[in-house]
Amino acid sequence: IEGNSIGTNAAETTAIAGDTGITIDGGATGNTIGGTDGAAANVIAGNSGDTGMQVSEGGNTIEGNFVGTNRSRVPYPTHNATGIRQNNDASSTPNAYVGNTIASSSGPDLADGNGIEIDDGAATITGNTIEGNAAAGVDIMASGDGYKISKNSITGNASGIALGSSANTDTKPPSFDSATISGGTVGGQFH
Repeated sequence: IEGNSIGTNAAETTAIAGDTGITIDGGATGNTIGGTDGAAANVIAGNSGDTGMQVSEGGNTIEGNFVGTNRSRVPYPTHNATGIRQNNDASSTPNAYVGNTIASSSGPDLADGNGIEIDDGAATITGNTIEGNAAAGVDIMASGDGYKISKNSITGNASGIALGSSANTDTKPPSFDSATISGGTVGGQFH
């Protein structure tokens, strides 16, 4: 699925209210949503329901899309769902979330609003820009491990990366006590 304007007018200037933008379900694996070419990117917005994209199977690649924002990274004011949610029957074969821009919860109903939420299955989350969400940039609610979160820009969210009570085999993320910048090097104390 590539080059679509989902939940917007054809010019992508206005979001049109809808429910879920894209759903991967029913045994669908090996799919690519978006791609490495800029023309392959999908714009997924205007989702006032549960989520911009629902992924319920493993082994898919979601790459280079704009979720809740236009191609210039300006959020649509009516998009207020979680950007991408992986849940239900997602298998142990990881889905890859690569190079997407997600600003998912800029609308008036900010009850949910994670950038990427993983409720089940394995996932690799790499090189995404996740900003301005009312909840976490990335929220791992699933138990166990098998999640790689690397080289993302996660800014301006209510929290950066949130781990549920059994996520990451109950290993909590590091917490910084202090940080310093000296000669172009960032250092500090964390536990």
